[in-house]
Amino acid sequence: MRWPISPRISMRNDRVADTDADRQTATATEILRRLDSQPGIVLADEVGMGKTYVALAVAVSVLEATRRRRPVVIMVPSAVAEKWPTEWAVFSERCLTPGHGLRASEPVRSGSDFLKLLDDPARSRKHLIFVTHGALTRQLNDPFIKLAIIRQATANRPALANRRRAIARYSKKLFNAPFGPDVVEALLAVPPTRWKDTWNRWRPNHPLDDDPVPFSALRAMKAVDLGPVREVVASMPVHNNASLDRKLKAVRAQLRRTMTETWKECLGHLDEALPLLILDEAHHVKNANQLSRLLTNDEAEADVVALQGPLGGMFERMLFLTATPFQLGHHELVSVLDRFHGIRWANKTTRAAFDEQLDTLRISLDRAQASALRLERAWARIAPEDAPAVEALMSFEPTPEQPEPVRTALEVAAQAATELDDAELRLRPWVIRHARADKAHRRRYLPGAGITDASRSDSGLAVDGPATLPFLLAARAQAVSSLVRPDGAAAARSYFAYGLASSFEAYADTRRNRTAVLDDDAGDAVADRVADSPRLRWYLDRISAELPDDTTDGWASHPKVRAVVDRVTSLWRDGEKVLVFCFYVETGKALRAHISRALPR
Repeated sequence: MRWPISPRISMRNDRVADTDADRQTATATEILRRLDSQPGIVLADEVGMGKTYVALAVAVSVLEATRRRRPVVIMVPSAVAEKWPTEWAVFSERCLTPGHGLRASEPVRSGSDFLKLLDDPARSRKHLIFVTHGALTRQLNDPFIKLAIIRQATANRPALANRRRAIARYSKKLFNAPFGPDVVEALLAVPPTRWKDTWNRWRPNHPLDDDPVPFSALRAMKAVDLGPVREVVASMPVHNNASLDRKLKAVRAQLRRTMTETWKECLGHLDEALPLLILDEAHHVKNANQLSRLLTNDEAEADVVALQGPLGGMFERMLFLTATPFQLGHHELVSVLDRFHGIRWANKTTRAAFDEQLDTLRISLDRAQASALRLERAWARIAPEDAPAVEALMSFEPTPEQPEPVRTALEVAAQAATELDDAELRLRPWVIRHARADKAHRRRYLPGAGITDASRSDSGLAVDGPATLPFLLAARAQAVSSLVRPDGAAAARSYFAYGLASSFEAYADTRRNRTAVLDDDAGDAVADRVADSPRLRWYLDRISAELPDDTTDGWASHPKVRAVVDRVTSLWRDGEKVLVFCFYVETGKALRAHISRALPR
């Protein structure tokens, strides 16, 4: 496989500096080069570095290299679905040669619409398909596909003929069919491959331009067990009597549940071959959720059925985009890279080679993390009186005259540097990241006292009063939860400590729901898997017992909340607008309430 950068592309235009355009071109070229020999790559440029345009350049190059035979799919969060077609319009106007003829879809928000686009004839098929993250997990609402499933389930079943006519008669009540019983009965009488002609005969004033049921959906229906649908159809009432409405209501509920499960199975049996998937906001697949399960492509072992998601085995290559750092370190990053298993593998050998590379990378990153922790412990043994020896250091090489703790720390540091270099070397093929030149200034963190006094840069916020003991206990609990297991993984996900540092409300939410709902997870609940350790539970129970009373004034006394409220009200009095970013949804809700009460006062 060789996908060169398309000669139709010129990233230089009056919207960006030439240096940025050249960097974007070089990045797209390098991504295409790496995809020649590996299943996927993560583009992790910082926000504003042009990831969207790099991705579109890669997409166009793949389309040109494959002679536009099959589309490139770009999967995006619903919240930014409209942004991508807009960016494509700008890209195609400013970065492509005139008359390129490439066609892009509007955002697709359902699995049925996605399959219909794939089913379009080559002369009108979209080359770029924008589909939302949740499109293939939504409930089936397409009446044509519902009817096709019913027909497939009841075909060649003479005993169900009267039930099928009843389905047509009550189709409006059963699944809100937007056409009359006569049309439904006519459609059920012939194979779906003839439905376009049948429809156009019955509804000549509203003709269909394309087959209403994609061929890929029909093929998938033949691979799934439609027995549950058949059972629902067999329960259809055929006589109009006093119990008809009650029975129809029951059938409607059963049909909805059965159709949902059947459609999921159908999507899992899709057999499409597409060149490239571009996944925006790819950090969302770090956990086992609906989005990551779409890409499942597990090999079958002895006596075990292979698992495949709707997109598993569909794409030759994948490009993941993210600007979000991984809060829990390299294990989340490796989980994201593991999703590349979802490509359409050429053979078992190449898949096994990827498995080996990923395992080696995981081990290398674990070793680097363990070395860093050993260095932290060794450095902590250096006493204040050894400061002169530390200040005189010029390298990691220990010398006989140095104090023993300094020599030990240097030996550990040298090993840590070696382990880190090895980890970076193994990670480099899988991730490309560019940072802004002014990153150091923009990412400069000020201690907490800077919230209330911008001139303060030497100390944090004071923790006093009722909050003192919970914070001290949380510091100990944090240490317990961050202990490393023999395999190098953290013993627990310690969102509870982050929660307490954010607000009492956020801490209470993490303990009550055992989840941390973060703003950047778009509502996904991230499990707070606290280890089932009696020692850790002791600390958590004591923290809960020592929190201030759950009152307006009690929880408003949180050091950070109190400081932010004071700062916001002070700026408000001066006529300033204030924008507050929160890591936790609960902290945002709490600040809104506390500030709202403070302003009238």
